[in-house]
Amino acid sequence: MDENWRQQSREINRRIEELTRRGACYSCHNLRTGDVFPDQVVVWDDVLFQIVLEPYPRGRSREHSTPHGSTRT
Repeated sequence: MDENWRQQSREINRRIEELTRRGACYSCHNLRTGDVFPDQVVVWDDVLFQIVLEPYPRGRSREHSTPHGSTRT
């Protein structure tokens, strides 16, 4: 992870914390305004669903690194 990615992640976390402090759902806020995850890629959007790509994916855990959630020994 480069420093630019870390800075963007900190800014997003700051926005999420502020919205949460105000009692707002950050996901709902982002759906209305797009200002929490501004560069989020929309894959599908209709009246029932919006499917987006996660702009800051988390690393895969050991439990999810093998088929069916099994762990290696």
